[in-house]
Amino acid sequence: MDLANYNLNEKLINDSFVNLELKGNGSSGTIAMGYINFLFETKKVNKRRISQEKVDEEIIKFNDVKIQLEDEFQQISKTLNYDYDKIAEIYQVNLMLLNDPVIIDEITEKIKSLYSSDYSVEFVFNKFIKQLKSSNDLLLKERAESIDEIKNLLINKLTESKKVDIKENDLVVTKNIDTRSIYYLKESKAAGFVCEDGGLTSHAAIVARAFNITSIINVKNLIRCCKKGEFAIIDSIDNKFIINPSNDLINFYEVKIEEIEKNNIKLSKILGNESKTIDNKSVKIKSNLDNLIELNEYNLINSDGIGLVRTEILLNTKEIFSEKIQIEKYLEIAKKVYPKEITFRIFDIGSDKYPDGFSFKEENPALGVRGIRFLLKNITIFKTQISALLKSSELKNIKILIPMITNINDVLLTLQAIEEVKYNLIENKISFDKDIKIGFMIETLSAAFLASKISKYADFISIGTNDLSQYLFAADRTNNDCIEYLDNNSPILFGVINDIVSKCKMNNKEVSICGEIAYDLKYTQLLIGTGVDELSLSYSNIPLIKNELINSNYEDCRLKLKEFIEKEN
Repeated sequence: MDLANYNLNEKLINDSFVNLELKGNGSSGTIAMGYINFLFETKKVNKRRISQEKVDEEIIKFNDVKIQLEDEFQQISKTLNYDYDKIAEIYQVNLMLLNDPVIIDEITEKIKSLYSSDYSVEFVFNKFIKQLKSSNDLLLKERAESIDEIKNLLINKLTESKKVDIKENDLVVTKNIDTRSIYYLKESKAAGFVCEDGGLTSHAAIVARAFNITSIINVKNLIRCCKKGEFAIIDSIDNKFIINPSNDLINFYEVKIEEIEKNNIKLSKILGNESKTIDNKSVKIKSNLDNLIELNEYNLINSDGIGLVRTEILLNTKEIFSEKIQIEKYLEIAKKVYPKEITFRIFDIGSDKYPDGFSFKEENPALGVRGIRFLLKNITIFKTQISALLKSSELKNIKILIPMITNINDVLLTLQAIEEVKYNLIENKISFDKDIKIGFMIETLSAAFLASKISKYADFISIGTNDLSQYLFAADRTNNDCIEYLDNNSPILFGVINDIVSKCKMNNKEVSICGEIAYDLKYTQLLIGTGVDELSLSYSNIPLIKNELINSNYEDCRLKLKEFIEKEN
């Protein structure tokens, strides 16, 4: 049953339905089954006044729980080893927010005005959350999530809310989830969690992916539809949460999970095979990389290389100004992947992509100063990164990718800046790969029309399908209300992709494709049919996509693509 077809009322919620299906956003690409549990038995915060004699007691109580929470975050940060260094940073950010002097002072003053500590925390934090959520700055909105997390943790301690005993294989249902609780789920060996709120780029989602916890977020009406102890299924592949599944559906998913596990073992054996179709069309299958944790993943190491490193995620705000730190990280990745190639996309700052701690506000970020536009206006940041990449290129396996190209002038200004950095290194007798390849991303409609001209200046081209789809269909991909308009299954989108590849091939340039459609099996043959040279995707999807490639015929794929595109006419 799909809840979208019903009005939510008390009768619906109180009745027992089989196969109640709620939609959301999968953030792990896995499946989990288990019994529903809730994270906290939270007590409601009331607007409670206190006597003057109780003020000092309430202030001490607030400070005590703040210190307890600090100790917990410190302990988690110490527990996480080097493999989780980026995740440990998130807990450090929470510590910083917990000790914000402005917030602490306001809470103390609120208590002094004769309000209870729990109400004072809720009142002051909500004021800051409201201010941040009204901002157009995506980072500030995300920071509001972190502040809300700290607020809830403090209130749970102040009200002595009982933490639920999470058992192994439980499915945790919650309004939202904090990073400390995700660590708790990991230690408790919970099977997964489902969130009513949250975003795919939020800290909680990043930590969940790093800990390999099955999850779905942005599930509307979730809390109203769930009861503790009900059996449920998280399908993070098809983005749905199924409550009270029938025996037939449970059996179906049991078989599906078993098939996935067997298939993963079987598919892992093909990673050593050449990435070629039956009729010898070569298409490299490379991995995306978002953090250093993933460098240890078997599928990534055994892929054809790394097709996309998102450097704005890899580094925080302080690190984008440090050439030394950047060199250390770029070299670590290059050495790990050698002799295979690795493509570093320069900072694609803007819209939904910001380093941790970065503050930048725009009225319309999706159409604003992002990618190369931002870097050309902040040339010191740009040249520092180019210098760091060049100094890290001693193994000659690094490629540089430039995002958000919309006109030839930006191409020329970019190449000029890179040549200036190269000249400076030569003058200072610093060695680097003088033949390093520079590529441009085509992800806007203007760049698609200019593909032939842009590719003349490039060593290679990468088609960013997520943004290309966003601009093609005029639908902000960070807006949940616009998701239905982002149609990856559209013949129009594949017609544009095919046209870009054809134009670049006329200039004998290699073309890669990255984005969601690159790791969706139902599009693999269509993408092969474009004549593309490389697909870059999530490492977990590599065996499945490679298996499809080596069992496909290129000429058949070309025919299938032609028929698919012509469906629109």
